[in-house]
Amino acid sequence: MENINPENFNPDMPAFEMHTEIFPCSNIDLLFFEILAKVPEAEVLAEKFFDLHRELVLSGRSTEEELVDMHRQYESPKRHAISDEVFYQTLVKTIFYSGFRPSVIDRYMPAVFKYFEDFRKVVHYEDKALEAMRSDPNMIKNRSKIKACYDNAWVLLDLTNRFGSAQNFLDHYRDFFDKHNSYALLQLYDELQQNFYFLGEMTTLNFMTDLGFEVFKPTREVMRAFKRQDLVSYEWDYLEAVYVGRGISAATRLPLEYVVKVLQQFGQ
Repeated sequence: MENINPENFNPDMPAFEMHTEIFPCSNIDLLFFEILAKVPEAEVLAEKFFDLHRELVLSGRSTEEELVDMHRQYESPKRHAISDEVFYQTLVKTIFYSGFRPSVIDRYMPAVFKYFEDFRKVVHYEDKALEAMRSDPNMIKNRSKIKACYDNAWVLLDLTNRFGSAQNFLDHYRDFFDKHNSYALLQLYDELQQNFYFLGEMTTLNFMTDLGFEVFKPTREVMRAFKRQDLVSYEWDYLEAVYVGRGISAATRLPLEYVVKVLQQFGQ
């Protein structure tokens, strides 16, 4: 199916809008400095983490050998190209898994991707086609999630028309890959959440994690662990947890995923 010409783009459909460049001194700046004010110094984070490391061994929860084996499993994420299709399919997956156990949703995903695999085709769906999906016995029947995937196809189409590709849009935040520059992290997080439907605070981080960025999924166990160790103010302060986790990773030179796995053992 042919792409929609940008000149013929339907102005009544959802579209992408840059927020951080339109408002360079917006609430993003206030939130950024508010989070930084809460995050301890690097030396404090490193000392805290290694204390927890030792506690795992001394308490018998893990052995040094088990921790070494776990460390070998994780590497810092490497930058890789993300196609428009992968971007959309990851977004669809994030939306449909949201609020459910993976084991519940897994069997429905073939049907989900039968309908929502190519965003350039999805934008041509009519209302009756969206409603007909709900009569498919193999399809998740949540009307809000179906509509969000349809609306997001339009947003992504507009984004790719503006930037050329989803990868070019992500490259706009290339400093995100620098452990010591977390401002771009917050900008990207905000742009995704403000533009794409069904992305909340937690699901945006889930989406970014699945795209391979250096954040993590703030599960209940992970957030409980951060709070129990007084690393965050509240269990629902996901962004603060991400900044603390990245701070520990930078201070200790350990992969973020390994840091989170160690902490997670204190939240189980």
